[in-house]
Amino acid sequence: MSRKTRTSYLMRRAQLFVYANLSECLRKHKLTPMQYMLLSLSRRRGQMSSADLARRFMVTPQSVNELIATLQRKRLIARTRSSENRRVLRISVTPDGSRLLRTCDREVDAMEKGLFGCLKPPALKALRNALATLVAASENPLAVQNTPPDRRAPPALLAGRRDWMSVRTATRLRTSRRRQRKQRRD
Repeated sequence: MSRKTRTSYLMRRAQLFVYANLSECLRKHKLTPMQYMLLSLSRRRGQMSSADLARRFMVTPQSVNELIATLQRKRLIARTRSSENRRVLRISVTPDGSRLLRTCDREVDAMEKGLFGCLKPPALKALRNALATLVAASENPLAVQNTPPDRRAPPALLAGRRDWMSVRTATRLRTSRRRQRKQRRD
C-alpha cells in the first residue's frame, strides 16, 4: 500500500533546500539567513525592539539579542532608547546596513528566481497564498478560521507586514455577519 508523503515532510525538505541556497547566497557577505531576515525586517518595519523581533521570529529574546549584538558589532544596525519606555532599545538599520541589504536583496532575488523558476506564475502565487495563510494561522488562529480558502491570506501579510487592526476588523465583521444571518433565520 502506497502512502502519500506527509505535507509537513515536504515543507521541511523545501525549507532546508531554500535555507541552504539562502545561506550560500549570503555567505560571501558574512551574513546568516537569520541576520539577513532581521536586517530586512528592521528596514521594512522601522524601529523595532528585540522583544518585537523575538515574537516575529518565534525565538527567545536571548537568541535575538545575540543576533543583534553580532549585527551591531558589524555596524549594520544601531540601538537607541525608546522615547516611550527608556528600558526598551529600538533597532534600526545603519547606512552601511542599508547598502549591504540592497546588495543582498539583488542576489536573493536572483536566487529565488532560480529556485522557484520551475513554478509557473499562478502556481507560485498559490504557493505564496498558502504559505501566508499558514503564517497568519500561526500568529493569529482566529484570523483564518471560517474564511473561504481563496480569501485566507490577508494582503498585508502577503506584502510582508502584519496589519492586526485589519485582521481584527475582518474577524469582527465575519462574526457580526454570522449573527445577522442567524437572527434572520430565527
